[in-house]
Amino acid sequence: MKPWTLLLLPILLAGCVFERPYPSYTVTETQLLFKEASERWSYFYGDPQVISLGQRSLALTSSNQQHIWAVKDALWVDNQPVLREVGPALVAPAKLVYAFPSGVLVVHAYRNVERSWLYDGSWKRLTGKVPEGESVEAAPDRETPNLEDFSSSEEQVLLKEILARAGGKVVALFQLDPVFEPNRFEPRPFTRRTAALSVQYGVPTEFILMWPDQVRTKVISQGTDSAFTGDKPVGYLATNLKDYSMIWNLVVSNLLPKPPMPSVNLNQNSVVAFFLGQKRTGGYSVRFVRAERNDSTLVIVLQISQPAPGSAVTQAFTSPHIVLEVSGRFTKVEYRDTSGNLLAKAP
Repeated sequence: MKPWTLLLLPILLAGCVFERPYPSYTVTETQLLFKEASERWSYFYGDPQVISLGQRSLALTSSNQQHIWAVKDALWVDNQPVLREVGPALVAPAKLVYAFPSGVLVVHAYRNVERSWLYDGSWKRLTGKVPEGESVEAAPDRETPNLEDFSSSEEQVLLKEILARAGGKVVALFQLDPVFEPNRFEPRPFTRRTAALSVQYGVPTEFILMWPDQVRTKVISQGTDSAFTGDKPVGYLATNLKDYSMIWNLVVSNLLPKPPMPSVNLNQNSVVAFFLGQKRTGGYSVRFVRAERNDSTLVIVLQISQPAPGSAVTQAFTSPHIVLEVSGRFTKVEYRDTSGNLLAKAP
């Protein structure tokens, strides 16, 4: 090829229009696991077209019709707002119980649980990740369920449907890894988002003996606006009022008026605190997962989140933290992430 033809090649390519062999579309699939049945809810976005699922043809069309299951910008499927498939019920992958005689909430994970929530008039987050085969005491903290990559409209429709079936009962919701293989649509979707949610109505009471190495916890403070200005993670342990006051000052000294320090019985309990360090943007957070006792050392397991590359975040300094009241007295505390990596120690 002559040199001058190489110079012309970008110009020639710029004039070409490359078309996909078929219209593009995307799919959002939610796998809902109820006690009576398992359901798949699939929403489609993109160009109106006809696709197939096995021997079945599905007509994807635009529609302005009103329906309780309709999601903004989603295509209708065979004149329905969502492709809803119902199958046999599966064995519950997780369960929330009231522990007797302690009265605490405990999550039993029979499969890996990513997150769990409770609705008892308002939504509360119960846990972060709970590995398969483990049981974790819940630490309720007000938060509406949020599914990564799902739109707020999709979340609202799904949560309304889940609550509509509750019949006045308390609802426990567990987010899992996908349970079913993806549907084989033809042509294949350009992108696909999938989530699995196990739904439990009502919370039974279960006798659970709290062993000596189990630690009861209560979240005193959690957020991203603490007064801590260091740039590296730091952990603290307080077994007296002076040290507890120092921790509380690190949390609220930049607030006016300053919130009062919550009361803690430091004769029987301890206060532990973890500060992730000051960050230049939002998108960072700290979540409590579980507490473990190792002789006189307390191990606090935390879930650390940070913004994904290129994601939209608040362009302001943040300082994530968490402060916990824990049962018992300790001389040392280790703060570790969910992979077991040491984040900080105290003292």
